[in-house]
Amino acid sequence: MQIEPPKTIKDCVELQGLIVGITKITKKNYKEFYRRGKFVQILGSGFMTNEIDEKMPDGYGRTLLLEEVEDHIGYEVKNPSAIMLDSKKWKSQCFSFIEESIDNLSIMEKEGLVPYTEEPKTINEENEKATEELEKLATNEPKKYPH
Repeated sequence: MQIEPPKTIKDCVELQGLIVGITKITKKNYKEFYRRGKFVQILGSGFMTNEIDEKMPDGYGRTLLLEEVEDHIGYEVKNPSAIMLDSKKWKSQCFSFIEESIDNLSIMEKEGLVPYTEEPKTINEENEKATEELEKLATNEPKKYPH
């Protein structure tokens, strides 16, 4: 099933509902809707980008904030393929997400495409890089003298 990237917060609510298996947000379940979304985000699937929330940095995504979920109490997922997942089915789906991620990493390793996590740079390394970039700018910039 091809899913269109969300363009509005309502689209994000719809997509999150499909993914987390909660088809109607109520006062009783909105915190669980939020928590399931955060699980999905931890696995690397954040769909609320800076096209929807300008505070998001470029290239990053998140799931809905608790306040955003609370603002949508009463919302029902419109997609006819949406199914409600009880706690047991949700946990089974979570394990499937993890297994799929492991399979994807395994394939990437075989193809030499593993996205390794870089070790954070020290402040000294960052300063050295910034100094190098400033020196390049200073030597590449044409000099302008007043006449």
